[in-house]
Amino acid sequence: MTLGLLRDRFAGAIEATAPNAVLVRYSDGTPFGWVGRELRMPTTLAQISPRVIACLLAIEDRRFWKHHGIDVVAVARAFVRDLRCGTFAEGGSTIGQQLLKNTILRGTPRLPRKVTELFLSPLTEALLGKPWVLQHYLNTVHMGGGVYGIRAAARVFLGRDCGDVSWSDAALLAGLPAAPERFRFYEENSLARPRRDFVLTRAGALGFLTASEVSVALREQLPRPFRIHPEVRHQLHELAPLIAAADGDSEIVTTIDRQMQMVAHHVVRSFARGASFRAIAAVDVATGGVRAVATRCSGADGRYDVAVGGRLSPGSVVKPFVLAVALELGYELTDEIESGPVTIADGGKYWFVENYDRSAHGRITLREATLLSDNTAYARLIASIGHELPAEVMAAAGLPSLPSPGYTLTLGVLQSGINAVTAAASYISLARGGESLSPTFDLRAVPVMHRLQIGHRPVASVVSVLRDVLRTRLTRGSCLEDAFGKTGTPDDDRSGWFVGVAGDLAVAAAIGEASSREEKARRAGELWLRFFDELHRVRPEVTKTS
Repeated sequence: MTLGLLRDRFAGAIEATAPNAVLVRYSDGTPFGWVGRELRMPTTLAQISPRVIACLLAIEDRRFWKHHGIDVVAVARAFVRDLRCGTFAEGGSTIGQQLLKNTILRGTPRLPRKVTELFLSPLTEALLGKPWVLQHYLNTVHMGGGVYGIRAAARVFLGRDCGDVSWSDAALLAGLPAAPERFRFYEENSLARPRRDFVLTRAGALGFLTASEVSVALREQLPRPFRIHPEVRHQLHELAPLIAAADGDSEIVTTIDRQMQMVAHHVVRSFARGASFRAIAAVDVATGGVRAVATRCSGADGRYDVAVGGRLSPGSVVKPFVLAVALELGYELTDEIESGPVTIADGGKYWFVENYDRSAHGRITLREATLLSDNTAYARLIASIGHELPAEVMAAAGLPSLPSPGYTLTLGVLQSGINAVTAAASYISLARGGESLSPTFDLRAVPVMHRLQIGHRPVASVVSVLRDVLRTRLTRGSCLEDAFGKTGTPDDDRSGWFVGVAGDLAVAAAIGEASSREEKARRAGELWLRFFDELHRVRPEVTKTS
């Protein structure tokens, strides 16, 4: 086999394992997870810390620089052990053999592969050189959890570059290839420390580091377990269409704030455990960047992702947009409207509307109708102003309202359901005086702006009413004096919503409970407030209104 042919074979095999995942980072650069099946981040030998190389050779191929592709001593030792065990207990493979197994001979049955390795490994090292072999091995070895290569493992599991690691970190990385899942240190694992200590001791005995360095490294604490929760991995796949990495990018920095994300995950995991789902989404009012998004599901809802992939009716969450249109057309908050069961003709059909508790409040003002979230009053209101302009205003705010479904629009009947990100982002237009921003997960993205067909004054009037809604619906929250929001309880009886703005964040909270509509709305409000309560403890500046 010629040098060119061998290089071509390797090139083809390595190309087949080219990066097919994108590493996703929080806005501060720390890993969030990745989109794709296998994460690979190739690098050069010069960019890998000598500490990693030393520890890996000590545990995987101590005579790498001395043998010629086959370690006869290791093979003999493995042969004797295999005879004693009556099975393939130990392989005695060199780095070159393992590279062949991971690339050219990937998927080949063990016995024929071993035989082929005995011929190809010496030839590979002779023609391509040991540095080339070592570099490509370090780029292709499986490190666990769908992560391949030293650089990707260091970035994901340690949150740092593979060229900047301590002896302890190097030993942790070097200990993974033999049994990635068994010796994983990025999750709680009782075997992680013994494995690290074994690698350090072996490397010290072989002279790769001094006794003093071994002693210091053994006393070093293991890094805090880094685990990408299954919900997050699932969520990232839901986010994939929104995380638009440029061609050739192996990683992308998102708008997601690590601290906010941790708060959101803690809240949805700990709040209302009996609920079928809980979801939180927080969007930056100034930029449209999604700062946190978390879902927790159980029971029949399973892995239903309300925060990103959900398709729920928003219910009364959309009423503020109908109110804004009415005010733009000349109505006043003090204008009165009738409350009580009503039948409205809609395109040859008849729409019967009543409040969920069959209540009727007589003549009430638009402000009172909003505070009560009176369905019958709002049905009369949209019948008076028409549904076309509200549908256009909602669409400009990012809600799927076109083509208009008719007057039922005022109760949150849209062309498709919404998720928590969409709900939160729609309220940015209220916080910005009628100017909406499309939500984005890409820190590099330039926000897409839309102007609602509503003036600043009507929007300000709507916000003033929603401040009262928040005060009456939520009984506490001293840090949120200038906040505003609205409840939503769809007719499907599946969920409750609270969507609002506090400080620089538009936040939507959704909860699924088998309870009354009033209870669902109250619980959604509590979930929303819990998020801000916990966020205020760690980031008080975020909830302040400028």
